[in-house]
Amino acid sequence: MARINLLAALIFIFFVVTIVNATEVSNEICDNYSKSQVDSLISAEVERQVDDQLITLKIKEVASETLEKYVTIENNLLALLALVISIVVVFVPLYINRRHEKLIDEKLKENQEAVNTHIKISKHDIKEQVEEGLQKLDKSYEKFKEDLIAQQEYTILLIRALNNDNEDIKLNFLNEIIKRYEKNWFVASAYNCRGNVFFHKIDYERAILDYTKAIEKDSSFADAYYNRGNAYTSIDKYMMALSDYAKAMEINPDAIDYYISRGNAYLKKGDNNLAIEDYTKVLQTTSDNSDVYLARGLAFSQNGNYHEAVVDYTKAIEINPNEIKYYIARGNALSIIKEYDYAIDDYTKATELDSEYGEAYRLRGIVYNIVGKTNKAKADFKKAANLGFHVE
Repeated sequence: MARINLLAALIFIFFVVTIVNATEVSNEICDNYSKSQVDSLISAEVERQVDDQLITLKIKEVASETLEKYVTIENNLLALLALVISIVVVFVPLYINRRHEKLIDEKLKENQEAVNTHIKISKHDIKEQVEEGLQKLDKSYEKFKEDLIAQQEYTILLIRALNNDNEDIKLNFLNEIIKRYEKNWFVASAYNCRGNVFFHKIDYERAILDYTKAIEKDSSFADAYYNRGNAYTSIDKYMMALSDYAKAMEINPDAIDYYISRGNAYLKKGDNNLAIEDYTKVLQTTSDNSDVYLARGLAFSQNGNYHEAVVDYTKAIEINPNEIKYYIARGNALSIIKEYDYAIDDYTKATELDSEYGEAYRLRGIVYNIVGKTNKAKADFKKAANLGFHVE
């Protein structure tokens, strides 16, 4: 065992010594290589770096020269471009203006030539037009002069005809005037006047024919529409009458008579509210028309508004206290609302205004009978019968 350990120790020592010798040999070789090669390597590296620096310097020199040339060229190009732009900015507008002025001058010259030509033609045309206009004016003047003379003669004849109180003589005059001036528009007034004569004769159909003829001659003849409306109302053709009144009002909206007549047509037709509207419009304009108060009172009565009717009848009596029909109308309304004493007073006033008015006696007799005054009632009925009024 001891031998074995000794042998192992010897072997270990030998191994260590061998390694140390090998290390020293290696170090020696390395030292020898560094000395022989390092100088060569350093010299080559130095030369390479110098060459690189020279090359870099050369490149920078060449680049600097190239940059200077480029900058010079660029500056020259910019200067050239600036010059070109200056030329364009300055000279092109001048060229355009000169060209534009030339075109304007040419256009003005053309226009002036056209104007001169047109003036020459216009002078000739105007001269012809003036001459033609003067000829037409002369003809118009002659026609106007003839129409004026004809109208003057017509007016004189029409006044003479209307001044006749005899309806038949007046009608004959109007017939001659219409025959003589049939072709003239102003003959419309003669037709209207002849229509009025027929209306007064209660010949409503012939009156309507003449009013229609007047309208055909002059479609703006408001009174012809109004008069024809009255004729239609008289024969109970209320819709046609209302149409004519509306046309008359359209032409002359301020004519109070038109509203009165239309109110009367509404009243006869039974359109009491519309009648009241027309009568009220009239009374807003003129408050002293007693007949309109009477008419509105009748419309109120037909609507059953007897107290309003009494107010209107009273107003009519205040305006015209000597009209029998106002007392009769108020007496009737008072009878209906059982104001018998006041009704008797109104009928009595009517007999005082006209002792021969039998209707007043008959109506008073009815009220006397209602209040039990039979003797007075009999006396009134007898008086009414003697005057030709029927008593039931």
